[in-house]
Order: sequence, then C-alpha cells, then structure tokens
Amino acid sequence: RIIFNAVLAHELLHVYLFQNQLTHLDSDVREGFCNLGSLEIYNSYNNQFSKIHTKSMYKNLDEAYGQEYRKFIKILEKEGWEKLIYLIKN
Repeated sequence: RIIFNAVLAHELLHVYLFQNQLTHLDSDVREGFCNLGSLEIYNSYNNQFSKIHTKSMYKNLDEAYGQEYRKFIKILEKEGWEKLIYLIKN
C-alpha cells in the first residue's frame, strides 16, 4: 500500500506538469521533480519501511531519479514548495 501511494503521488506530479504545460522540461528534471511526490508519501508514513525507501531514493545514482531529485530536495528544504514550483515554471 505504501509503495502504491508513493508511485501514485509520483505519477500525479506528472499530471500536474502536463496540466501546467511543463512537459517541455528535460525528462531528468521531470522525473527528479516527480520523485518528490514519492518522498512526501514516504515521509507521511514515517515508519521503518518508508525510511528505507527514502534512503534508497536519496542514494540513487541515476541522473534523473537520483541527481535531479537531490537537487530538488535541497530547494524544497530551503525554499518550500511555492518557490520550487515557481522555479520549475520559470
């Protein structure tokens, strides 16, 4: 159930990007951003299973699912969602 919700949140952020005409973004940027949806779900459960998945996502070496994701985490933690969305759109 937790993984399903995390994947769903990831995919819903793809829908958000599509609905806001942001599909021109590089796929690495899109995937890194959408992984934040999964992060939010795992954080909301706050259990050992979720912590393992969050740690695994953070250690991912892939350019999109790892490197871009980590860049977005830093922005999110420092600036919040509103600023992050602004940066994505501009």
